[in-house]
Amino acid sequence: VVLAVDDATELVATGGFAGARSALLTARRADGAAPFVLEPLAAVELLRGDAAAAERICREALGYEARLSPTTEHRLGRTLLLARAARQPDRAEQIDRELLRFAEVARGERPHDDEVLHSLALAHSFRADFATSRPLLEALLPRLPERAFVPYHLGWACLGTGDAAAAAGHLERAALRLPGPWVLLPRAIALYEAGRHDEVEALLEHTLDEYGRQSGDLLTHQVRRMQAAHAILRGDAARARERLLADLRWLVEHPLAVEAFSHLGLDIDV
Repeated sequence: VVLAVDDATELVATGGFAGARSALLTARRADGAAPFVLEPLAAVELLRGDAAAAERICREALGYEARLSPTTEHRLGRTLLLARAARQPDRAEQIDRELLRFAEVARGERPHDDEVLHSLALAHSFRADFATSRPLLEALLPRLPERAFVPYHLGWACLGTGDAAAAAGHLERAALRLPGPWVLLPRAIALYEAGRHDEVEALLEHTLDEYGRQSGDLLTHQVRRMQAAHAILRGDAARARERLLADLRWLVEHPLAVEAFSHLGLDIDV
């Protein structure tokens, strides 16, 4: 069980969420009442977009009180709140306040726990208090080098405090361990704000080559819109027109993808 959890931790650190889930499910079959197995499983389910499963697993794990360590209990509590926010976006602001209170209470009890500091940084970031979250995340960066979401959120915090150059560096580091599309938007913003326009275009083209043209989702549509917007901002009307026409052709050729997203309540602007 311990080896399976270790394997899953390594896979998560490199973006291998499907493999991590498989390893954790194997560990769960061996010891289904182990919070140290259920906690990373809940986190992986949340990363995979199944917030309901994440919340259910957190509730189950928190019931095994005799086997909970303080740090595992805190991580479960944080994942539970994040899962609730994902399931109830209309309550996101309220849940962000709950996360902040949760982190502040825990910090009073365990001021040197990195997980508590991480929760506090996330809470401030989610509330757009980037001036507070940035130094917290900067302190965590060398202490949690395997945690890709630390440089990811630090990149956003740097953008929020007007430091695009620093943001680009942190987001590039996050992209080494996270799927490229997850980091695409903040990386493109950071590079643009830093005046690195050739790198913006290279990033978008690389994303299109590596992910978009092999996918049946709307990533291709989103990237081409970003390319067109970038061309407009640079005054290149011909390039913008070419990207928009390519996008329109893709939408015509993939009506099922457009229909699927429409059923999810996502509007497709053309």
